[in-house]
Amino acid sequence: MSSVFSSVMRVYKAAIFTLHVLWINVHNSIWAQPCYRHEADHEEMAFLVAVVGDDAVTGLGDWVVMGGAAGFPRYMEEALRRYPNVRRSWTVGKYGVPRSSSADWCPSSTTAHQSSRNLFEHCFGKDGVLRMAPIVCVNVGWNDTGEAETTLRNITELSTTLRAQGKVVLVASIATPRRPLPVLIDRATKRNALLRESVSKGPQSCPFLQGPELDGGPLTRAVKNYRFEGHYSGTGHRKVGELWAEAVSSELTKLEWKWFQVLMTTGKFAKKTSLA
Repeated sequence: MSSVFSSVMRVYKAAIFTLHVLWINVHNSIWAQPCYRHEADHEEMAFLVAVVGDDAVTGLGDWVVMGGAAGFPRYMEEALRRYPNVRRSWTVGKYGVPRSSSADWCPSSTTAHQSSRNLFEHCFGKDGVLRMAPIVCVNVGWNDTGEAETTLRNITELSTTLRAQGKVVLVASIATPRRPLPVLIDRATKRNALLRESVSKGPQSCPFLQGPELDGGPLTRAVKNYRFEGHYSGTGHRKVGELWAEAVSSELTKLEWKWFQVLMTTGKFAKKTSLA
């Protein structure tokens, strides 16, 4: 009897998750764009933080109503407004693709996304939807299945290209799966160790900064932060958004101050002045 009940529950959970993914995808494609252009979409001003990545950025696991925004970026934007050191009103624009890996986000990726362009070109290439953002937050690695060194190499390639564009890049540690599969936890642990080792070498050697720690602390200890085989729940998305806001706030302050210095010196606002 218990085996029948377990089978029914597995089918039930799979059906609920399938319906949830369908709802998020339909919602993002019809009522809420998966990325946002800042209202002042021109060369002088672009107070835009770009968030790119996989399932979490898309909003899988989050609770969203018709016309709302799914995923932690919306909570990140709300949290940034509460930081007194961040003076300007920053828009957090996202572009998330479910099941995408770090390789899919590489500038050299041959996987076409839209109009025969890969994900990087779609977001940061010519006429890219997030090209104006001076700061990029990267949340990838959850779906990687290869070696840890490959993940680091992909993230480094992405970050190096973005840095060459004058952008500041922050990379989050890869969330440790809550599923009881030691191989998945071991893979995430190795990847995070390599990411932290790379960051420890300093900005002269590493093209990205350390983002929020998503593989430990209160986030991973609280069961309420997760649903659907390890995806963040609505509570989890809110916590991740707050962690991202904390990680990026100091970089926004630096950029605002640098822009202010240029404005006082030249009398002109220079969006192209960067910290990279």
